[in-house]
Amino acid sequence: MLSVITGSERLLADIALSVPPRRILTYAIPPSTQQQIEVGMRALVPLGPRRVTGYIVGLRASTPTDPPDLKSINAILDPEPLLDHHMLQLTRLVADYYLTSWGSVIRTTLPPGTDRMTVRIVELLGSQEQCAREMGRCDSTERQILTALQTQRRIPLSSLKQRWPHEAVDRLIRSLTGQNLARLEYRERRPSIRPIVRPLLHIAIDRSTAEVELAALRRRAPRQAALLDRFVHSGPTLTPAEAAVVAGASGVRALTAKGLIRRIMVDIERSPWEGETIISDSRPEPNSAQRAAINGLIEGISSHIFFPALLYGATGSGKTEVYLRVIDEVMRHGRQALVLVPEIALTSVTADRFRSRFGDRVALLHSGLSPGERLDQWRRIKRGLADIVVGARSAVFAPLSRLGLIVVDEEDDASYKQQDEPRYHARDVALTRGQMLGITVLLGSATPSLESIHRAKEGIYRLFRLPERVEARPLPSMTLIDMREERAQTDTRHPPTPPTQKGDAERCETRRAREPLIFSRALADAIKKTVAKGEQVLLFINRRGYARVLLCRECGFTMRCPHCSVSLIYHAMDASMRCHHCDHQERPPQHCPQCGGIACGWLGYGTQQVEAAARLLDPDISIVRMDRDTTRQRRAHQQILKGVQQRRTQILIGTQMIGKGHDFPGITLVGILSADASMQIPDFR
Repeated sequence: MLSVITGSERLLADIALSVPPRRILTYAIPPSTQQQIEVGMRALVPLGPRRVTGYIVGLRASTPTDPPDLKSINAILDPEPLLDHHMLQLTRLVADYYLTSWGSVIRTTLPPGTDRMTVRIVELLGSQEQCAREMGRCDSTERQILTALQTQRRIPLSSLKQRWPHEAVDRLIRSLTGQNLARLEYRERRPSIRPIVRPLLHIAIDRSTAEVELAALRRRAPRQAALLDRFVHSGPTLTPAEAAVVAGASGVRALTAKGLIRRIMVDIERSPWEGETIISDSRPEPNSAQRAAINGLIEGISSHIFFPALLYGATGSGKTEVYLRVIDEVMRHGRQALVLVPEIALTSVTADRFRSRFGDRVALLHSGLSPGERLDQWRRIKRGLADIVVGARSAVFAPLSRLGLIVVDEEDDASYKQQDEPRYHARDVALTRGQMLGITVLLGSATPSLESIHRAKEGIYRLFRLPERVEARPLPSMTLIDMREERAQTDTRHPPTPPTQKGDAERCETRRAREPLIFSRALADAIKKTVAKGEQVLLFINRRGYARVLLCRECGFTMRCPHCSVSLIYHAMDASMRCHHCDHQERPPQHCPQCGGIACGWLGYGTQQVEAAARLLDPDISIVRMDRDTTRQRRAHQQILKGVQQRRTQILIGTQMIGKGHDFPGITLVGILSADASMQIPDFR
């Protein structure tokens, strides 16, 4: 804030916006809010005909070059700043480096659903006859939009743009509003996610005073005395309902009026663990390599300077135990730790491991939480009630005020790259944050990225190695099977033809012409033997869906996404073709859209087809598939992983989310299908 403002000067605020024009705008601060406004708060500001949430990034006195008719802030939305000086600096650096807007980055750091904004509503005004005439001048897409407006009359503009192309929606709305057949109105939308609070009654006097009051109340008002006695001997708080049972509503009001009890509001935390019990873990004795890494990292932490380090350890070498020991040392000095993992599926597993060592001092932060859970976890971190935060890439912006260590596990993983706006790489942001704060940043991996290895060899990072697995466990034996030879030696074993629309049996038989051989004989036999012994199997294929391409064998036509120009993937669960980039969906065609032929076939396979083929090995086997399609629902990751840990699942099939960071002692066989597919990606990594 400005320290001195004279009476003749106006106080102005620089506001970063996350909506177009996505830049910093200057607003005047009304005199009524000048005492409460601070940098890092949110403000409700006018933007054209609507009001949006902006982020206060600067305060200053007006200058002669400032326009005299600046719009004023409508309201301050927070009682205290949500962003401190460090977080404002970090978000500005990220915005500048990745060429994105400062407001978009700030919005990423805050829980979603907490902003106030204006929603544009399209209201149809024209009569049926007017709309019918307009319908004749529309193309097919515009006719669909107009039909929807005729049915509902009032629709949010964003809903229309979710269903139809933006250009078509804008073109039709301009035409309708120009003829006074429709109008756009702006309606303010309150935050969709808010803290949950509940009222409690709390004793307002000390014990000695309460005893004196009890003596008087027992003669005049025995029910009030009974309630006060309950507060004194059974606990300082009761719910209003519990208190009313003892003394009635009038008794509660009487004690409140006398100042003996008071009404308070208490936050109710929506916990991502839902009351799960914490099981304390054993503290295994570190081996010599682990001890050397722990000592070296503690030395770096004690230096109180930026200390980037790379922990290069084989799978199962005990990297997590190194993290736990070093974080324990950080917490002993009153500092906090941030632990990043690449996949949401790994957050609950990692958090459980940390909770077993550190109890309730651990918080969870990722987009897989419900909006309410995410808000409550963020507020808990902001208040300093958590010493360790475990999360996916967005947790790199966790509001930790005493941060002393950042751990980036599986630092080479591509999932740390945010593909949507604003784009950023969480590992690089973690290094930037560590450098700004002068703390240790530990990158861990069994297969470090090329750039991290190079920096370690150049001495930019301190390198620690864990060359052996804990307890000298041997690495698994591997067998490489050439599926070309397999196909040449055996007849193709057909998995079931994917179900499509009813009445498509003849077309489906045509598509069976040549389907992929998924399991080799050796793998199929090994799966049967492993399951027969009561052990578990993991099958990895980094492609979801049923088939990768629908190909017309007569003209070579393949179905592509109209928005992304990539092949649509067939999903057998709902018989749809989907784009894995924008989620565009459509039904498979009855005939080739290009030549009208029926000789269409599926090429390639994904997790759904692998599941279908595995069920042919033994229909009674318990098989679970884990990919983005099966983990959309809340807590689906935890439920699937718990089934594997409890050995209720015999075969686990999945994409990259099952291929890293898990510890399943019951899995003794792993099948990597189409292993060479990942080698064809045009990326030097």
